[in-house]
Amino acid sequence: ASVNSNGLPSDDVSVEGAIMVSRAERWPLMIDPQNQAKMWIKNMESDNKLRITKLDNPNLLRVLEAGIRNGCPVLVEDIQESLDPALDPILLKAVYKQGGRKLIRLGDSEIDYDPKFKFLYTSYKSSLSA
Repeated sequence: ASVNSNGLPSDDVSVEGAIMVSRAERWPLMIDPQNQAKMWIKNMESDNKLRITKLDNPNLLRVLEAGIRNGCPVLVEDIQESLDPALDPILLKAVYKQGGRKLIRLGDSEIDYDPKFKFLYTSYKSSLSA
C-alpha cells in the first residue's frame, strides 16, 4: 500500500522493483524511462532530506559524502553508460569497521558511514547493466 501512496504504479514489475530497492543487499539500478521511479523516490524520501544530483555534477562526491555521513538518501539521476569507479565501494556497500566506527571509502577518503544512508540511482536507458 505504501508503494501506491507514494505514486508508484501497482503493476507487478513496479512492486517487485520497490521491494528490491528497499531490501536488496546492493543498491539496484532503476531503469526508469517514464520517470515513475524517480517520482516515487522523491515522494518516499521527501521527509528524509533527500539529496538529488547527477553524475556530471562536479560536487558529486561531496553530495555523496554528506549523505553517507548524515544518513540521508542520495538520488543520482539519469545514469548514462558508465559509472565513476569511485562509486564502487558505495555500489558494493563495502562498509567496514575500524576502531568501533563504521567506515566506507569514497575517492581518497575514509568517511563515517551512517546506516540510514541510501544510494538510489536511475537511468532512462534500458540497455544499461549495473
